[in-house]
Order: sequence, then C-alpha cells, then structure tokens
Amino acid sequence: MAYDWEVESKKEGGSQAARIPPGEHTLLCSRAIYGKQDGTLFSSRAGDPQVMLVFVDNQQREAAQMFTLSDAAGWTVARLAAAMDPDLPGEMKRRGLHPHDLAEPEVLKYWLMHPTVSGQSDSKGNFFKARVAYTKSRSDPRKEYAEITPIRKEPEAAEDDVPM
Repeated sequence: MAYDWEVESKKEGGSQAARIPPGEHTLLCSRAIYGKQDGTLFSSRAGDPQVMLVFVDNQQREAAQMFTLSDAAGWTVARLAAAMDPDLPGEMKRRGLHPHDLAEPEVLKYWLMHPTVSGQSDSKGNFFKARVAYTKSRSDPRKEYAEITPIRKEPEAAEDDVPM
C-alpha cells in the first residue's frame, strides 16, 4: 500500500520538540489542542470539555497537560491564570467567564495564550513560573504525563503599599 501523502498532510502532527525536564521553569502556553486526530473533541468521563495545553520554555522544549473546563475543575485553570497575572482571575470573573467558555479557541487564546514565542511578555504577562514533574500512567506504565504546577505571581506593591 502506498503512503497517503494527501491524508498525512491534513493531520495534526505530534511534536518533535524535546521534553521540558523536571524542575522549576518559566513557561509560555504555546498552543491548545481540543481533540483527537479522528476529529472527536476531548471530554472528561462526565462529559465536560477538555483541552490539552502545550507549554514551552525558553529553549523551545515542550510539556503538555490536559485541563477539564468545568466549574468543578476550574480551579486548575484559575491557578494557571493567577500564575500568569494575579489580576487575571478577577478580570475573568468581572467579565462573567466560566471555565467551559475556554472551550472556544478564540476565548482561550485571548485569555491564556501568547500568539508567538518571541521572548517578550504581552500585556497580560502570559509567561509564568511553574514546577514541572512527570507521573507514570496508571493504565500504561510505559507512558508518562506532565504535571505542571503554576507558581502564583504575587501582586506588585503599589506606591501606597511600600513600607516607609
């Protein structure tokens, strides 16, 4: 059977990037993957939408993690947003945003992603510090999954908050 170049050219390919090693890193959310190669969207066992966020460090190494976009699991996305900018969760609340709203690619891109890896932060401060670790899959011990734990940024002191 001949290699089907036409079919292969339309697939979302896997990454050939090196893996971010365990430890503390400055990361950037570089892309979001919403579904499998067969076109089915990611969802939790409960039917909530999920997204796989791919993070890169300054050496273009990658790590990916799944996020469930439900109110019950929204704390994981809220923690990520707070690590990017301590004011971001409050602004998302003021706008009436819910975790499931991030299942829309443009909404997620606006709030959590920087369009390029340029080495410069945008106005939301989408670069963030995180601890990266890897855990073996329970169902297949040959596979490892990234555990990305965002480190919350502390708000900068306002002029009035500076001790005398």
